[in-house]
Amino acid sequence: MLDKKLYFANNPIVVDIPISGNARAISISVTNMDSGKNLKTKLYVGADAESLQYDLSPIISSLFNPTAANFNNGVAGTAIRSQIIDVSILIFLLFPDKVQLPTMYRIKALRGGEFSTDINIGFNEDIHLSLTDKTPIWEGFPLVASATRNLSSVNMLTRVPNYKNMPTKSCNGLYVMFQNIKGGYSAWLFSDYSIKTKTSNTDVIGLNFDMGNRKSKYKTTGVDASFEIDVFDRVDKEYYPYLFSLMASPDIWIYNL
Repeated sequence: MLDKKLYFANNPIVVDIPISGNARAISISVTNMDSGKNLKTKLYVGADAESLQYDLSPIISSLFNPTAANFNNGVAGTAIRSQIIDVSILIFLLFPDKVQLPTMYRIKALRGGEFSTDINIGFNEDIHLSLTDKTPIWEGFPLVASATRNLSSVNMLTRVPNYKNMPTKSCNGLYVMFQNIKGGYSAWLFSDYSIKTKTSNTDVIGLNFDMGNRKSKYKTTGVDASFEIDVFDRVDKEYYPYLFSLMASPDIWIYNL
């Protein structure tokens, strides 16, 4: 069963629920203890079932608020909010004539994971949330690296124990910081980029007013605009995780565009 540890929300978090007597169903309630948001599910039990395994990770992932990073005071040392949540889990066995007292778990969950199908193994020590053993850094650009702190928050680091100095390949590069698949932040300096702008007219609104013997027509138009940034670089295979993670990232920042 689950221990009081920190788990990756995007990896399977499986509870093994023993079935006793003539239980007909199982009710599972999961609560984000920080926000109070609660999600429930009800599972029906087969007649001969002795146990049931259920993956809680989709429910727990849904309890995260939108990413709320705050870099107003600079990157280094900044705490990133909404990356670790305190989760309460209640599991009820439902019988025809009664409801059994719940089994309760209290764990923490970190936004992110390895998108792995392996059963999640929780940890009780702070970890670096890097994508590779050595963090890539570029001279003249801020260090972007993060780690858990007291298993309660994710913090940007001012230094890392292992790093690799990367070459700056052009004067027209684009430095991108993004939330990686582990729930921390990483960065990559692309050697070149281009920006495309697309515009289109919005709907036309016509208004007719009778003003005595005169008729006036008012027409307003607007323009919808969207921007697309294409980035270019040649990346060694060992750094492919940065590209894969960037493509799946829910939170992307651009440095000095």
